[in-house]
Amino acid sequence: MKKVIMIKIPGCPYCAKARKAIGLLQEEEPYKDIKVEEIDETTQPDLAAPYGKDYYYVPSLFANVR
Repeated sequence: MKKVIMIKIPGCPYCAKARKAIGLLQEEEPYKDIKVEEIDETTQPDLAAPYGKDYYYVPSLFANVR
């Protein structure tokens, strides 16, 4: 099963749009098994820290991660 990490912050309209787009994709057969783990940058900084050098803005999406 493939995994996607989405780094987000609360109240971000772009994060909400990304979440909605991902939900629509997951309704399609090829994408049903993709697991999306959402990391809240403000409440889970320890989980977001390893990705800190690879992103500047939210939402940030990382595919096929550990």
